[in-house]
Amino acid sequence: MKKKHIFWLGAVVLSAGLASCTGNEAKSNETPADSASVAPDTSTQPTPNEATAQDPLLEQTASGIDVSHFQGNVNWEEVKTTGFKFAYSKATQGMGFVDPKFAVNENGSGKVGMHHGAYHFYIAGDDPLKQAALFIKTCRELDNNTLPPMLDLEQGGVQKAVNPKQFQQDVFTWLKEVETALNVKPIIYTNTPFSNQYLNHPDFANYPLWLAEYGVKEPRIPGTWAKKGWFIWQRTDRAKVENSLTTYDGDTLNGPFKDLLLEENIR
Repeated sequence: MKKKHIFWLGAVVLSAGLASCTGNEAKSNETPADSASVAPDTSTQPTPNEATAQDPLLEQTASGIDVSHFQGNVNWEEVKTTGFKFAYSKATQGMGFVDPKFAVNENGSGKVGMHHGAYHFYIAGDDPLKQAALFIKTCRELDNNTLPPMLDLEQGGVQKAVNPKQFQQDVFTWLKEVETALNVKPIIYTNTPFSNQYLNHPDFANYPLWLAEYGVKEPRIPGTWAKKGWFIWQRTDRAKVENSLTTYDGDTLNGPFKDLLLEENIR
C-alpha cells in the first residue's frame, strides 16, 4: 500500500508523536437507545477556496452511516440518494472474525461514489498484535478505503475482568501497529462512560474521537478529549434510509468533509 495522509480538522490537529454483537458482536447493544433519526446535515462552511470551486461537497459538514452484517443487504444507491456522504463498514473483530458483509459493503458504497472506511471491534484480552494483523490483512485485500481506519472500543468488547492499565497498553499496541502498517492514524470510537473508565490515559487524545451518544443536542465529551472535542458524533442508531425499513447508526462529521478524507495519491 502506498502512503496515506490525512487532512485533519483544526480542532483535532494531532501531534507527531486519532455493531456488532455480544461474543461475536456487541456494538448495537452497548450504546444507549434512541428514538430519534438523524437526517443528513447539509449545512456548509462559507470559506471559499480552490477546493470548493472544484467540489462544493468538500466544504460541507457531512453525515454518514456505519454498518455491519447486522444490517443485511444494504441498498447503497438508496443510502446515497438519502443524502449520506460517507460510510464505515465493520471489517473484523477480535483475533479471528471477519465480517461476512465487509467486502460487499466496501465495494457497494464505492460503486455509488461514497467514501468508505473500515473498523475493527476490539476484544479485551485477545492479543492486540493478532487483532491488528487480522484488520490490516482484511483491509489490504480490498484497499478501497478513502477514510481513516476506526477502532471500536466499548463495553461489549470487555467480556471478562481486565486490568485497566493493561487494557490501555494493549489498545496502544493495536493503534500503533495499524498506524505503522497503513501509515494513517486511526480514529477511536467510544462512549463517555467507557472512555472515562478505560481510556483516561492522556495519550489517547492524540487520536481523533468518534463519540457515541444518542438523544441529546450535544454529546458529553470524555475527560481525555475535553480540550479537543469530538471529530465524528454517532447521534443515533435509528437513522433512516429512503425506501428502507432498516435503521442504521447515523454519524455527523464535526467540520468540512475534506477533513475526513485521505489524499487521493494512495494507489
